[in-house]
Amino acid sequence: PVYVHCPLITDEEHKKLSKRCGHSSFEDLLEQGFLPECIVNFVALLGWSPADNQEKMTMQEMIEKFDYTKMSKSPAVFDYGKLKWLNGEYIKEMDDDRYMEMALPHIKKVVTRDCDYEKIAKMVKTRIEVFPRYRSTCRFLPGSTRVRQRDVCS
Repeated sequence: PVYVHCPLITDEEHKKLSKRCGHSSFEDLLEQGFLPECIVNFVALLGWSPADNQEKMTMQEMIEKFDYTKMSKSPAVFDYGKLKWLNGEYIKEMDDDRYMEMALPHIKKVVTRDCDYEKIAKMVKTRIEVFPRYRSTCRFLPGSTRVRQRDVCS
């Protein structure tokens, strides 16, 4: 076997990540609305990048492209903003059935009127980065001039 040393992972202030200091675990990130495939993709890119600099990859692509000799010796920064961006990219490409299954509970928490939830979901799919953000993303619906309520609500 070949043993390699992974680089230290720091927060955006370049301090070592630690759960004792409130940094997130995999499970915490799932609870915050991040998709598991996004988390794996993001963590794989901490301290390593493929030769073609592709950022969004499937598990199979990561396996095929991984080369431990391309791992950085410098500390990797856990950029929460980049994680949210990457999660948004996964959501944009998600098939409609899975997207609706994941989005519907969040939409129903925010939109309490009888509405066409599918229309609402389609309107915000390209704007959402994590599902719990529906609360702030759908705030515009009641009384909004940008979206006519009769188009989505009965």
